[in-house]
Amino acid sequence: MDSYSSEPTVLKLNSPPTAELLAKTLGYHRHVMTEPDDSESSSLLDYVIAHGRLREHAARRLAQQIASALAFCHHRRIVHRDIKLENIILSRTGDARITNFGLSAVFDPQGHLSTYCGTSYFPAPEMISQKPYVGPEIDVWGFGAVLYILVCGRVPFDAREMDTLHAKIKSGLVEYPFHLSPECKNLLGRMLTVDPASRALLSEVVSHPWMTNNDTRSLSLLKRVKKIPHELLQLSH
Repeated sequence: MDSYSSEPTVLKLNSPPTAELLAKTLGYHRHVMTEPDDSESSSLLDYVIAHGRLREHAARRLAQQIASALAFCHHRRIVHRDIKLENIILSRTGDARITNFGLSAVFDPQGHLSTYCGTSYFPAPEMISQKPYVGPEIDVWGFGAVLYILVCGRVPFDAREMDTLHAKIKSGLVEYPFHLSPECKNLLGRMLTVDPASRALLSEVVSHPWMTNNDTRSLSLLKRVKKIPHELLQLSH
């Protein structure tokens, strides 16, 4: 199996990184947690169940942190593949941290992954259809589903039967409540685009007007994402 050098260690393509290799490769990032921490046991799912949907300004803050974490992982060629509310932990200060890298993999910008995984309401259409994928576009879809739940208080696709749920996800037809701003609807539509080649890249998500909102912290995040090698930003196109 081919391999490539990923600072500060070498990982095999298409292989699930071990906890040790994840820790070495991802190092430290304030919004990434490679190992469980009982002191930070409040998941985003728990928060939404307890409090319902968030106002857009509150959801934006968490979305910026999630985007920062994903950019950090993708820069190191790690794709999470299971982005969902349960895998985003809220710290005591209310900051979001991506955790549970059990389904993560090393990806090649010029290649494809073929392991199909995901959970109920969050897998991308191409994952359900068992089509090869690069990797980061899967995380963008899951991120879009998470953001939808944060601002709407419900899942974007829902059905009692799994076959019906999968059919809805593959159709990509999403209903948006009236209270959402046009900018938020536009961003969600770009992230929940069925065709992965047309779906927003993470760089587009980060630079979207809804995400930046003329905020200094957002512009700082955009600058960090722009430092990601060009080939990693053009994965699906």
